[in-house]
Amino acid sequence: MQPEPRKKGLRTKTILALLLVGSIPVVVGLGVTYWNGTSKLRASMGENFQGLALEVSRTADLVIEKEIISKQHLSTTLGIQALLEISNQKYPGFSEGEIDQRLTREAGQWKTASDNPLKDHVLLTAVSRELRNYTTTRGERYLAFFVTDEKGALVASANEFPDYLYGKTEWWQKAYNRGAGRVYIGDLYFNEKAQTHAIHIAVPVMDPDGRKAVGVLAVFHDVRRLLDSTVSVIRLGATGHAMLIDSSGQVLICPVIPTGSFLTDKKLVADVVSSTPKWVLAEDDGHGGKDSIIGFAPLVRTSNITLDSTGKTWHSFIRQGPKELYAPINSLLESVFLSGVILIGSVAVLGFFLSRRLIRPIQQLQEGAEAIGRGNLDVRVGIRTNDEIEQLAMEFNQMAQKLKESYSTLEQKVADRTKELSDMNIQLQEADRFKSEFFSNISHEFRTPLTSIMGYSQFILEEIGDDLTPKQRESILNIQDSGTLLLEFINNLLDLSRIKANKMELHFGEFSIRSLFSSCLRAIRPMALKKSLKLESRIQDGGLIIWADEIKVKQILLNLLSNAVKFSHPQGTILVEARSADPNGKSTIELSVTDTGIGIRKEDLGRIFEEFRQADSSYTREYGGSGLGLTIVKQFAEMLGGEIQVESEFHKGSRFTLSLPRRMNQERFEQENA
Repeated sequence: MQPEPRKKGLRTKTILALLLVGSIPVVVGLGVTYWNGTSKLRASMGENFQGLALEVSRTADLVIEKEIISKQHLSTTLGIQALLEISNQKYPGFSEGEIDQRLTREAGQWKTASDNPLKDHVLLTAVSRELRNYTTTRGERYLAFFVTDEKGALVASANEFPDYLYGKTEWWQKAYNRGAGRVYIGDLYFNEKAQTHAIHIAVPVMDPDGRKAVGVLAVFHDVRRLLDSTVSVIRLGATGHAMLIDSSGQVLICPVIPTGSFLTDKKLVADVVSSTPKWVLAEDDGHGGKDSIIGFAPLVRTSNITLDSTGKTWHSFIRQGPKELYAPINSLLESVFLSGVILIGSVAVLGFFLSRRLIRPIQQLQEGAEAIGRGNLDVRVGIRTNDEIEQLAMEFNQMAQKLKESYSTLEQKVADRTKELSDMNIQLQEADRFKSEFFSNISHEFRTPLTSIMGYSQFILEEIGDDLTPKQRESILNIQDSGTLLLEFINNLLDLSRIKANKMELHFGEFSIRSLFSSCLRAIRPMALKKSLKLESRIQDGGLIIWADEIKVKQILLNLLSNAVKFSHPQGTILVEARSADPNGKSTIELSVTDTGIGIRKEDLGRIFEEFRQADSSYTREYGGSGLGLTIVKQFAEMLGGEIQVESEFHKGSRFTLSLPRRMNQERFEQENA
């Protein structure tokens, strides 16, 4: 036997242990630094972003409010009031149908060549010139800037952009509000004529008393020109910026995401459209960033109008790329990590030198133990370290001395003990042989008188049974029943003794399973009738033929059927089945006995095949039996090259299945049991 190579890992383990001790504080420090720094950075940046979002919302609110106030002020000028009074005077006296026809005709005229009288009339009015002067002096570039009368017909415009008739459009009807008037801010939409995204802002033109709307002043805004100044000034590094969205997630203005697109993350939209300023850590910030900090706030005054106009609200949104946002803490982490690497390296160098001093005495002990292992009991270890290792070396030397003294007498002790065990084994074998012979002899001695007793009792019943009193007849029947049980026990005991002594003989031959079933059921039927049990048999079509010991197979089936009858409830059913099987390519026949009796607990299934054992000791008192029947069944099944299996459910019944090879190899059996 080759000696194992000497293991030299203790020094490495010592160095690794020192490295581990040195690295744990570094790793913990890095973790704490990263977690603490990240948490504080998130809180600080979140509050800053929330504040920026609130400032953007307020600025945007002011821009929208200023725009509305200026248009409301413009709507009160005398020129607009006078123009609308004249235009609205042409409707009284006409039905709604007549008015619709007239306005539809004028709308068609408006779409003709630009030199038509209607267009000249509208664009050359004093109010139209006033609207153009308004846009010029203020430096505004509206898509459309116009005034309509109380039917939605165009009466003045700064340019040719608008259509002529708006009375049936949703935005105009909400702004006019059936004459009550209401400020209107519309949804973002793409204006095909201007090829840009736009929103409508409309204010009602009220009569001099302020009681009734006499028209609507409307502005079509390019949304980027209107709102760009509120978000373009907010820049945080290279990736941080502000944006505006509505409550549906549609982007109103953003320097990165195209206007008019939608944020697809519903959770992000739900966070952003909060009614109060907040900040959150978003899994997806809508810009490709993961775990980003975003701040947001509602445009309160604007949202009050848009909610009434379109059912939506407007919100500001501040974000910054996670990589840029966490750059300071990552830089700190790199510095701490570098310091940790230097510290761990220093610990490794120190551990290398310390390990040499610590490990050498242990290596000496190892060398001494190897020498003793090779049989050299004279070796001694000389260590002078003035510590526990020196004490260990002293104990080692004492052990070696005692081992040397003990080894000198060990061989004789081993020989003596071996002889004692050999003699004891011979005695045990002899005792087992005597037990088997005793069981065999005593079984023969019991069977002869027992057979005579049962014969005489049967003779009495047959010859003078009619002359017996009921009590005498009951006594004779008790003799027969008890004798039958005792004879069964003796037969089982005799079979078990023969099996253990390898004296059980098998007689092979070919027989039919159908005839076997008929014989077994005929023998067991009287017992079954006493309990009103129903006997059924099922055999695979065509019948089955097997080469085995018919008597042993029959004894197995009778034992299983007897148990089934014994443990079944009255009016129950016992089913005997036979079928072919082919497990692992081996041709076998499976014989099963199924009952509807008391069943077996799961924890008792492993004990039922042991000698003199039943699933429950109380069964012996209630149902009788020696506890040898299933032991004999298992021994016979194995002798025949098969196996016995059991499935059971407590209180519902059991199923025993005997699997046998279709043709038993007689020569192999004789060789194995020779």
